[in-house]
Amino acid sequence: MLKGFFSFLLFAAVFFMGMYAAAGGIKTETPRVETAAPAQQPVDKNVTQNNTVPNVQQPEAVPVFAEMAVNTEEHLTNKTASFLGGIVSAFYDLVVGILYSIANVLF
Repeated sequence: MLKGFFSFLLFAAVFFMGMYAAAGGIKTETPRVETAAPAQQPVDKNVTQNNTVPNVQQPEAVPVFAEMAVNTEEHLTNKTASFLGGIVSAFYDLVVGILYSIANVLF
């Protein structure tokens, strides 16, 4: 019992040390980012503004879904991955069901 507890603590310590190393340690300082304000140009009050918008024709929109529907066939890799994923999922469900039934009997 005591041996199992110390083994668990050792594994937990190694796991958390790895997490700490992968995270790069705790960083206490945040880098300061200075943003420059946009330069303001002097405004001449004597100039009148012309508020007319030129007539510009918009290009026609290209249907995106039509281009994406061209390549819809499944490749061998996708079929194999789907097949293996189904097997793994079924095996996982079976193992979880067995463990759940054992837990119901014991508790």
